[in-house]
Amino acid sequence: MKLIYLVIKTSVYRHDIFGAFEELEQAKMLADKLASSDLDNHHSYDVIPVPLNDHYRIILNSTSGNGTEEDVAVYSATKQ
Repeated sequence: MKLIYLVIKTSVYRHDIFGAFEELEQAKMLADKLASSDLDNHHSYDVIPVPLNDHYRIILNSTSGNGTEEDVAVYSATKQ
C-alpha cells in the first residue's frame, strides 16, 4: 500500500498540515526544522502516515492522544 507522510503541528489539538512527502526521511527533516524554529516549546511536529486511497479520513482537531491506529504519529519533533 502506498503511503504519504504528513507533517502536522500538534499541541493539545492538531493544528496545521505543513507538508506531504513520499519519503519518511523528508518528513522527519521538515518536522525537525519546524520544531527547532518554533517560538512555543509546547508544540510538536508529528509525522503521520496516510494511505493513498479514497477511504481514509484524518481528523485534525482531535487530540494527539486520542488518534485512531490509522493516524498515530510515527515520528514527533519538539524544540530542544
